[in-house]
Amino acid sequence: MPYMHKLACRLALLKNAICVVAALAAVSCKLEPRTAPTNGSLARLSISPILVALHLNQSTDLTVQGTDQAGDMAPLSVTFSVRGTAGGQITDVTSPGRGRAVGHFKAGQNPGQDSVIAVDTSGVADTAVVIVTPPPVASVTVTPSTATVTVGNTTPFVATPFDSAGTILTNRTITWSSATPAVATVTAAGVASGVAPGSASIIATSESKSDTAVLTVINVPVASVTVTPASATVVVGATAPFSVTLRDAAGQLLTGRV
Repeated sequence: MPYMHKLACRLALLKNAICVVAALAAVSCKLEPRTAPTNGSLARLSISPILVALHLNQSTDLTVQGTDQAGDMAPLSVTFSVRGTAGGQITDVTSPGRGRAVGHFKAGQNPGQDSVIAVDTSGVADTAVVIVTPPPVASVTVTPSTATVTVGNTTPFVATPFDSAGTILTNRTITWSSATPAVATVTAAGVASGVAPGSASIIATSESKSDTAVLTVINVPVASVTVTPASATVVVGATAPFSVTLRDAAGQLLTGRV
């Protein structure tokens, strides 16, 4: 091959190579910039759930996950602390896998709000909020379930609210009512009064749960009968008036009796 022909071929190859390099350079300018490599150290903590509602003495798990700057799981060493008014506490901490820790939280015996703070030894932290409320009323029991009272006298009833586990609940509002006020009335404290002979349902309600007792109202028993006058004389065909006086055991005059 003549020298000039070889030189032309080599120049052509060189030109093609320069074009390829220029094309690659142009493509590289359009690519997204790559994130700088990380050393895998912890950059962020995430606690879940971040908001929890519990009743008194209930428990829940709070899961903490650690990630590096690239969003990959990163090793962590977490401690939990609790601050607030409800008296909750972390009862145990487990580590189910790399980059994860689980704090087992138990609510206290007081309604309120606790903040659960997870802190890594690196200083990275996150916080969850736990709101603690009293358990709802599941049932109400009125005692006694039946009672008898005389007209004008009173008798007390007691209402006890329970949660779903059968535990007695305290500091709950009880509303009292009578189904038949013409027969018996009841005060806000559960004291029923006999108004007239008959039967009335005495109802106690707390948080939409209720129970009923049956109150029977009777007349005060007659303890003595006095006829006035004690004796009388009348001629044949004439009349003489008598009156009767009824009294109870306390000597109180009774009226409206047959």
